[in-house]
Amino acid sequence: MQRFRGEMPCPECETFSARDLTPEERFEFVRWLVGHAVKQSALFFFCARGNRSLVAAHILRDMGYPHAYSVAGGMQAWQNAGLPFVSVEAGGGDEA
Repeated sequence: MQRFRGEMPCPECETFSARDLTPEERFEFVRWLVGHAVKQSALFFFCARGNRSLVAAHILRDMGYPHAYSVAGGMQAWQNAGLPFVSVEAGGGDEA
């Protein structure tokens, strides 16, 4: 996992997991996101079960980003529904 260093960690896919970021790096990512996201852009937040992403989406909506969303049930619900996903690990990505 490439760590956040002031630019989108995965520019070709515009998605990444903050799981391995330190609290300081997470804070810097939020600062980057607020500075670069277009307020009318759709922002989708995922986490394991949907609780943390729900908080993130609410915070961003309160900050004036009306299209910030949390995926209900998180990745656990996504996988339980049989929807496709790609798991990215330190050694590379494997399609699951």
